[in-house]
Order: sequence, then structure tokens, then C-alpha cells
Amino acid sequence: MRIALIDLGTNSVRFDVYELEVGQKPLRLHREKFMVRLGENLFLHGLISKAAAQRTIEAFASFQVTARQLDVVKIVAVATSALREAIDGDKLAQTIEKKSGISVKIISGDEEARLIAMGILANEELPSGTYGLIDVGGGSTEVSICRDREILASHSFDVGASRLHQLFLETVPPRNPDSVLKLRAHVTELAVENHLAEFSGKIKHVIGSSGTVRALAKILRKDDDRKAGFSRESLQKLIDRMSSMDSAELMAIPSMEANRVDLILAGSIILEELLEFLGATQLTISEHSLRDGLLAEELQALTEKKRPDSGSTKLSQQIRKLTPLGISPAEVQTIEKVTKSVLALRARISALCSYIEKRKIKGRDLNFFNGKEEQESFVRALAILRIIHALVDVRPMLTAPPFVEYENGALRIEIVERSLFYLRHLKLEEAKLLFQECFGVRVLLERRKRFSGKSSSLNLNHPA
Repeated sequence: MRIALIDLGTNSVRFDVYELEVGQKPLRLHREKFMVRLGENLFLHGLISKAAAQRTIEAFASFQVTARQLDVVKIVAVATSALREAIDGDKLAQTIEKKSGISVKIISGDEEARLIAMGILANEELPSGTYGLIDVGGGSTEVSICRDREILASHSFDVGASRLHQLFLETVPPRNPDSVLKLRAHVTELAVENHLAEFSGKIKHVIGSSGTVRALAKILRKDDDRKAGFSRESLQKLIDRMSSMDSAELMAIPSMEANRVDLILAGSIILEELLEFLGATQLTISEHSLRDGLLAEELQALTEKKRPDSGSTKLSQQIRKLTPLGISPAEVQTIEKVTKSVLALRARISALCSYIEKRKIKGRDLNFFNGKEEQESFVRALAILRIIHALVDVRPMLTAPPFVEYENGALRIEIVERSLFYLRHLKLEEAKLLFQECFGVRVLLERRKRFSGKSSSLNLNHPA
């Protein structure tokens, strides 16, 4: 069974495709994320901006195309804080379904907290004793207190990086120094109101999730271990530094993500206040979150529908059923062995193909190739494929093709201001980074009101 999972948050929309089979580990075939900024100015006015709505609609339209290409049979899409909060949230959900055919369920804060906890508990090695889970989102923050794999308490707070930046900090750096103190007091007050007071000072270990927490880990961790966390003390020092920095100074911090510059301070303060409130001095990182909770639910539902059976046993039965009479048992065993090897290779190739999206390249996958020269060629080919993918991935829905050419040593891409412009621009902004790194060539994205009339053929070769 092939299933797609979509998590529409306040800042980002995330899209995964999995192959599910009872008795086997889920195989992820595809992953995408776009910073659609759905919560842009939402918490000041209560309404979703037209630009944010359009970016989101275009992302869902693209997801539907990908789902069809991958033969997805079921799409599960949920929306969290932004659509919960917005006056016109239901209207946007209806528009998304009308334009893309994807039905979006707006879930409650408690349901969001439960799914996040479920995703982490199902996948992580957990600490002994009582510990906390903190997921800092754009519009809300989810906190769960757990022991082993049991959830003791779980709450969703109306505090998120985007929300509190809009309501308290407003600018980068904050215009009013007192706004940081007011933000801190607001977070602590809500923690008490949301019945976490009984755990105050008692939780020594916390597992953090979400884009904000992972972005902070990139800045603060001392090695390449993706699960390596950081101390509350190091977070406090970073906040002290960032509180007076402008956008350019923040961007100069090593490993700072450009698309989080305006929100990183608010998100950091939320996390630091909650760590202090709970009494935690150290935080480790989880790559798992809400989508993994959705995945766990879908796996459970699939298991309940089908008799649990070893995937290997099922495959063997199918092979024997299809093998013609007269083939010896030894040859049948050889066929089984080769078939399983081919399927394992397919999974490895799927992992390599997923790099066409913006996944960070892992060294162990490069070992698939023979020698450094092949590895470097793969990375260069990937850089070109990411540009091509960004240009043509949504072409079935486009009426105006892009124009691409080399000009004065730079790759110039002309994008017409219609036909999924926002989605294409987001994809190109992400794709151009590896291209520029590999080839030392600037990629210039130009916005046009109408198509220039030049040839629309895609040609990424340097001019002769």
C-alpha cells in the first residue's frame, strides 16, 4: 500500500510518501518541505494573507501531481495551529480540496500533541525515568511528559515562533527591549495555566523536535550527529547574543538557516523558558514528529485489517506460486534469493533518487558508487537534476514554461508571475544552493509579469 502524509503547519508544509507492508519496515519513497509561511501576519489580524494562501494551494497541487506519479492510493493531510486559528481557515481548507483534490483535516491542539508524542515514542531510544517532549512550532508548542512509552500529560500551548514574534518582538532586533521579558513571562504563565505546574523543576531530560529545535541544534551542536543536542546554558548564551542582532548579523552565525532568521529568537526563548520551567539542563534531538505519529496510526490500521505475516514469507509464497512446474526446489530458492537482492537494490536506488529533493547527502549512500570520481559525478548530476526537477516537476499544471540561459557567467532563469509561481520559486531557491556550490556559477531568478517570448527549451549547457 502506498500512502502520502501531509502536515500543514504555520511555517512549513511537509509531504512524505511511504510504501507500507504488514510485517515490514515502512519504506520512504519521497519527501518534500516548503516554507509556505501560512502564519504570515495571521496572529495580528486573524486572517491568512492572499500570498500565503496561494503558496499553500500551489504546494498541495504539486503534491497531488507527485502522488499520482507515485501511484499513491491514500493521502492523509492534517493542518495545525494556523488553520485552527484563522478566521478563514475552513475556507482555505475547502479551497485546497477544490483546487488539488486533497482533503485537509484541521486537528485540535491536543490531537497534535498526541500525534507528535506518538511519532517520537514509536521511533526513538528513550531515556529512563520521567522525561519531556517539546515541539516548538510556528503557531503553537506541544509539551508531553512521559515515562517509558507512556504519556503522563500532554498539552498544546498557543505559543509559537511566528505567533510570538508577531505579538511581542515585531522586528529584528526587537524594537523594545522589554518585549523579550514580556514574551518570557507569557510563556511561563501559559505553562502554569496548562497544568504543567506539577512537573515544574522535576524533568531533567527533554527530547526536542520541530524545525525550530533542529535549526538551533545545527548552530549549537559540536559534531555531525543529527541526534546530538545541546545544553540549556549554551542556548541561553546564544539568546543573549541574538537579542541585539539584526538580520545580517544573524545570518553570519555559522549554520544559521536563512528562512528562520526572523523567527529564531522567539523560538529560542520559548524553548529556553520551557526547559527552565521543567528543570531540564540538557536537550537531545528527535528527527521524528507529527507525520511519524500519522504513519504509526496508518500502520496500526493496516495491521488490524490484514493478518500479520512476514513480508519475506509472503514474497516466497508469491514466487513459488508463479514459478512454472518442473523447476527444481534449488532453482526456486535461487530465484527467491535474486528477487530479494533486486528489491533491496530498489530500496537503495529509491534512497539515492530521493536526493533529487533537498535531502542532505549522507556518506553511506555515496558508498554505492565506485571511487571518489563517481561520487563527485553523482553530486554534480544531482545539482543539475535538482534545477530540472524544480523547473519541470509541476509542468502538467503550467501554461507558461520557464526560460533558462547562461548570461555573463551566470545561469539566468526567468519565471513568469503566474502558473504556480510561488511554488516554483521556492523549489528553485532550494535547488540553486547545491548547483552554485558544485559549479561555482551564480543562479539568478528573475520574475516577469509575462513570458518574454524567447525559446522555452530547457538547456543547462554552457554556451559554446
